[in-house]
Amino acid sequence: MGKKRFEIGSRHSYSGLYGGRYTACVVDRTETTVTFREYWIAEDSGKECHDDRKLKIEVETLAGTDVQVEYVVVWEYRGSKGYVYCIDESEMYDLMTAGEEAVDDFDEWEDDWDEKDYGPSNPWDAPGMKVSDFITDVSYW
Repeated sequence: MGKKRFEIGSRHSYSGLYGGRYTACVVDRTETTVTFREYWIAEDSGKECHDDRKLKIEVETLAGTDVQVEYVVVWEYRGSKGYVYCIDESEMYDLMTAGEEAVDDFDEWEDDWDEKDYGPSNPWDAPGMKVSDFITDVSYW
């Protein structure tokens, strides 16, 4: 299938190391680097800001395919990294599952779950629980 590349004008969105959302537009590229113009909203002024960053392009072959996909590391901290791929997750999934048969797992899957609601607002209906497990020091008489 070939190679998926960052193209000038393509937009990418990602989370920063300390939170916040960034939008980046590819404004330049060479064979080994890509320049992102990153946009974000300043917390103190509420204004949109931007900055250009030149990043080294790396390439990964998608598992089970012959497709090579470019990506860049946008942040690194104590061995952890934030990646931006040239394609989004749904495109990556489509490429990795192309040619596979669709499998309907729901017909084969069974469990003991009944449709009784026992979430955070109703935990005493969870299997094996009762109201007295949550309310103590109360007597009926």
